[in-house]
Amino acid sequence: MTETIPTGAPGRAALLRAMQERAAHLPGRERLVRDSLEFVAFAQRNPAHFDAMFRTPSIAHGDDTLDRARLAALGGLRALVVEVHASGDIGGDVETTFLQLCAMSHGIASLAVDGLLHGFDELAPSADPTDVAERIIRAQVEQLPRPRSSDPRP
Repeated sequence: MTETIPTGAPGRAALLRAMQERAAHLPGRERLVRDSLEFVAFAQRNPAHFDAMFRTPSIAHGDDTLDRARLAALGGLRALVVEVHASGDIGGDVETTFLQLCAMSHGIASLAVDGLLHGFDELAPSADPTDVAERIIRAQVEQLPRPRSSDPRP
């Protein structure tokens, strides 16, 4: 995606909602892939913002404004996981899946921002960080639990 997310919170939130709405017709797992890829792309386009939001030293935690902004930034992914779970595309525990996707997206974004997301011979022969990110994200989303008839709905 080539769109740039505005620096103001309302504009950024609106653009993220628009991106999710464009993907709403896709199967649930594909929506999770697209959302994760967009998070990585955002981090690459806005490394200083990504660092300020998600890689600040622990001393900065406890700042109410920053903490609320961090929670809001993750709220869209959590809502998407709840929706995809409710539609029956994934199973298991919603909170565990949400945290798994957060950890994956943030880890990949951190590697990309630091210039460390590249091919490693047979693991990921592509030198393009976007291709490597997509391969990893698709593999991880594919491994999410499948729904069972006994899975509770959120």
